[in-house]
Amino acid sequence: MDSSCCAEGSKIYNSDPSQDHEYLPIAGIPAFNNAAQGLILGQDSVAITENRNTKDFDLKGMTETLKSAPKGSIVVLHNCAHKPTGVNPTEDD
Repeated sequence: MDSSCCAEGSKIYNSDPSQDHEYLPIAGIPAFNNAAQGLILGQDSVAITENRNTKDFDLKGMTETLKSAPKGSIVVLHNCAHKPTGVNPTEDD
């Protein structure tokens, strides 16, 4: 492949003032986040339709949701991660 095409593409991209060449903010791109939430939770999810926005860990709600998950559901619990929400369950949780 001719490297001049890559250089030309880079030149075009870098000269476009509408492109942000920095890292995304911690909250990401709102439109992408909303689309991902709809895809993962379903557009009719109670969490989406009620526009929930909380910083509290809802152990009871999480437990009820897990118990009501359809048989064969896949659940990923990540016990150690970067937590941009700041939600930290207690040791008792």
